[in-house]
Amino acid sequence: QTYAQTPSAYITVDAATDSFGGTIVDNGGFFQVAWNITDGGSPVSCSAIPGQDGVGVTSTLVGTINAVDDLFTCEDGISLTGGIPAGNYEVSVAVVNTQNESLGTAPTISGTIGELNQITDLGTITIPLN
Repeated sequence: QTYAQTPSAYITVDAATDSFGGTIVDNGGFFQVAWNITDGGSPVSCSAIPGQDGVGVTSTLVGTINAVDDLFTCEDGISLTGGIPAGNYEVSVAVVNTQNESLGTAPTISGTIGELNQITDLGTITIPLN
């Protein structure tokens, strides 16, 4: 039986001392989220958004104010959150500026983080600019 699932990574090992480490969350896991950005319904590239500082993902445990914030490079288009405790979450995904203010926010989605380091794929989310 598999105990835990960790994100994969491509690495180049140049020396005997190079290594790769993964995080194992005993009572939680990760959200995987991908994004597309639109302006007036048309796709737009991250480099065309003045003042953007990345894509922010806020995962709020349902029924609480407990939230976990992650900030990703906009151009990546996909990423994994840091480790999040198991539970049901409302997830907000937004393009943000350097003051962490939203330049466009996708509709909130629901997701569940399981136990034993599982990755929950939230799919591709479309973020409309304001």
